Amino acid sequence: MSKVYIIQEPAPRSDGWTPDMSTAAEHGALVNVFDKADRIYADTSAAVAKAKSKLKDFNPEEDFLLWAGFADPSAQWVVSMSLVALGHNKVNFLFWSKRPSSENKQGGYYFPITIKV
Repeated sequence: MSKVYIIQEPAPRSDGWTPDMSTAAEHGALVNVFDKADRIYADTSAAVAKAKSKLKDFNPEEDFLLWAGFADPSAQWVVSMSLVALGHNKVNFLFWSKRPSSENKQGGYYFPITIKV
């Protein structure tokens, strides 16, 4: 089964709102690489070790990365570089579109984008 690796679990905004991940879950089981309280920039060596551990089973043919926002931006860099260090040259990302889809007429949806390096 495919997985959607959420780069960092989004922390709730001051009003308590967090992104709805239900359409992302349509692409696979949701897995957080970093917890919302992790401060990646504070110890990048430890962050790289954690990312590599969490991503050790990443399958570039069926898994996805998702940046959900409201998180430490350095998490994006650490996760991307860790995947390259693990030998991956292709990554599928989920991109959020605010436009309604034919299946989801009420709001946006995530769609895949593949990046090869």
